[in-house]
Amino acid sequence: MTREDYRQLSDLHVQHGKALLEGGFYSGAWYISGYAVECGIKACIAKLFRLTADDDFPEPMSGNPGGGTINLRSHNFKFLVQAAGLKLVWDREMNGSRRFRDNWDIVNRWSPEGRYATDRVQSEVVEFYSAIVDPNHGVMECIKRHW
Repeated sequence: MTREDYRQLSDLHVQHGKALLEGGFYSGAWYISGYAVECGIKACIAKLFRLTADDDFPEPMSGNPGGGTINLRSHNFKFLVQAAGLKLVWDREMNGSRRFRDNWDIVNRWSPEGRYATDRVQSEVVEFYSAIVDPNHGVMECIKRHW
């Protein structure tokens, strides 16, 4: 997938999240909205590595200096932010805006294992979705400045 693919998918997942939330499908809204964030960060990674239609995210690579595996297909937001070269930007955003920091803390609780949850409640998902799409301090707003 290309950078543009990830950008489009991110925007689409935000729309899907909104539709599911408005329709009362809270677990689905939470799950797909998290993927909007993941795809957005992966668009930033694709920009950093200049991944084009001829390149795809590499398979997990071993042999890094820490001895572990580098997996750009990860779902871990903190790792993906670092892989995108945005750690300093993220720290600056969090230090400059308590609201962004609070939104990031809410969004960073997401994981793909949440797809198995069937008990999400409206207030939880509204808070989560709002943390993503807040036009001034939302996680997607920050991502879009760098993708």
